[in-house]
Amino acid sequence: MDAITTIVVTVLANAVVTGIIVYLIQKKFEVKFQKSLFEHQTRFSRIYQDRVETLANLYQKFTAYKKDFSHVVEEASKLGYRPERISTTVSALIQENRQKYDDFASYFENNRLYLSDSTCAQIYDLIARHDLMGMAIFMFSDDIPEGFIKVANNAIRILKFEIDIESDFEKPDFLSLIWQIEKEVHAQAEKLEKLYRSVAEAQ
Repeated sequence: MDAITTIVVTVLANAVVTGIIVYLIQKKFEVKFQKSLFEHQTRFSRIYQDRVETLANLYQKFTAYKKDFSHVVEEASKLGYRPERISTTVSALIQENRQKYDDFASYFENNRLYLSDSTCAQIYDLIARHDLMGMAIFMFSDDIPEGFIKVANNAIRILKFEIDIESDFEKPDFLSLIWQIEKEVHAQAEKLEKLYRSVAEAQ
């Protein structure tokens, strides 16, 4: 075999070996990439399912709270008492209803990591408004601290409820207050439903 033939054979052999090595490396990377892509898709799918499930549970808990609050309003409307005082029955119903809301808020805090920042921001806004509404209702309790009525009336102003407040230091009409709160609760339930549907239907 002359030198030229040897060179050609050597070059061809090296090219074949190099081609095989490159092919094997490419296949190895393709397998790794496919595995990584599958793991990413699986992880994303799991996170997505957790997100949808979290929003579904939040909506269900809020709906239970909304339904129960409507019962509070119904019972309060039947009694027809003066705004200076809440009956023991209605007071107990309000406490029970608050527990349902606390269940909603606690579930959100324990599961908010599954939700996007924008979703969390919307729910935090809902919670902030409920804190203000809770302050407004609390002014009708028997054991409020001195000066609290003014703070609660200010909360009503921040909420922009359509309630006449004659003086910072006088309680507004209780029935007017809880009717406004009921309207707010129903509006927030609709927002939560839209939020859930926007995520659930995005897949």
